Amino acid sequence: GERVEVEADLAIDCRSGWLASESSFGRIFRERHGVRYARGVNLVIDRQLCECAMGFPSSFGREKSRFLFMVPHEGKTMIGTWYLPLRSSPDDASTTEEERHRMMEEIAAGMPGAELSVENIVSQQVGILPCTDYPGAELDEPQPTEAPAVVRGPELGEPDGVWFVQGEKWTTARRTAAA
Repeated sequence: GERVEVEADLAIDCRSGWLASESSFGRIFRERHGVRYARGVNLVIDRQLCECAMGFPSSFGREKSRFLFMVPHEGKTMIGTWYLPLRSSPDDASTTEEERHRMMEEIAAGMPGAELSVENIVSQQVGILPCTDYPGAELDEPQPTEAPAVVRGPELGEPDGVWFVQGEKWTTARRTAAA
């Protein structure tokens, strides 16, 4: 909440979806590109299921298969990523019990020998990201944007030299920086 004066020829605001989805920038991004915001979810399971990062196929509840990733993390395993519609505001980004059950069913279908259930979830990572496609089918997932949005400051009433950038996820940060 503290105000700081910045002296620079260029300032880039790369705030997260939590801020951008409710801001003027989020509104302009939605109006120009038809983008909404989604939740990106990774589950953390109470045991280590692999020695290194790997992917496994899943076609649970889908017409076409996709890959989920698994990464060992401090004696546990992080599995993901699911993209779920943002229910209302970014402050309501948590997953529901029904969503967690569905995610665990998808993991079980892809790794039947792991014998996992919702009780094995010890935490979850949830982020907000822009998406371009917001399917209506229950098991369809929003699709993350392919490219970052870039809005110049004057379009939002900010000084020239201020740029707003909204990207999609960690794995595409380099592409966002290049934009």
